[in-house]
Amino acid sequence: MVIEKAHHRVGPGVPRRPLPDVAPDPAGSAGPAASPTEPDLGPRLDGVRLVMINWRDPWQSTAGGAEEYAWRISRHLAERGAIVTFLTSREPHQARVETRDGIVIRRMGGRFTVYPRVMAWLALWRREYHLAFDCMNGIPFLSRLVLRRRTRVVSVVHHVHDLQFNAYFPAPLAWFGRFVESAVASRVYRRCTTITVSESSRAAMRDKLGWRAPIEVVHNGGLPAPEDPRAPSAGSPSTPRAPPS
Repeated sequence: MVIEKAHHRVGPGVPRRPLPDVAPDPAGSAGPAASPTEPDLGPRLDGVRLVMINWRDPWQSTAGGAEEYAWRISRHLAERGAIVTFLTSREPHQARVETRDGIVIRRMGGRFTVYPRVMAWLALWRREYHLAFDCMNGIPFLSRLVLRRRTRVVSVVHHVHDLQFNAYFPAPLAWFGRFVESAVASRVYRRCTTITVSESSRAAMRDKLGWRAPIEVVHNGGLPAPEDPRAPSAGSPSTPRAPPS
């Protein structure tokens, strides 16, 4: 089970399998192609250890779409066999470590202290992971600086914050936030594939942040619309309408 693997593979003093020389590519193909009647769920990821880094989780009071996006990706990857750790901040009522849907959630730090604490934790456990998803919500986690070179890092950016920093911080801190989001992040992640959610976000990253890395667009999904109980089911005769008078 994924839960058992996660508990036995991420923790101090536990023997680990050596990482392969080449990190598995979750975008690669494996096995026969899916039949036309079945959705293509991607390759199996059995044994791949990955970490999803996001500053909040979906159960926090200020969580939003970015948290749901990160969690759904994590859950899908876990269903494909990956051993997933979700690193995030912690609100006072939340457990420091828990498991949901086969994903180990590790919470540390608050709104701002989560960044240095996550970096320190990743530096300590840098040999554990084949792959990292580093979600940047204005301030990057800079995981590329502490993880091993052969650990593949994918940067996830929903939108460019830029002048939004002015709404929350005094001028010097707002300037520093824009500097970190643009000059620092674009250099640190320059060799990492980046995922964003729209063509407009991709254009803003190029224009405002000077982003150098390749950017792929993976659009946000949505929950399926609830079925109308009044709608006739497939194969059932439709209700006849009265002819016009």
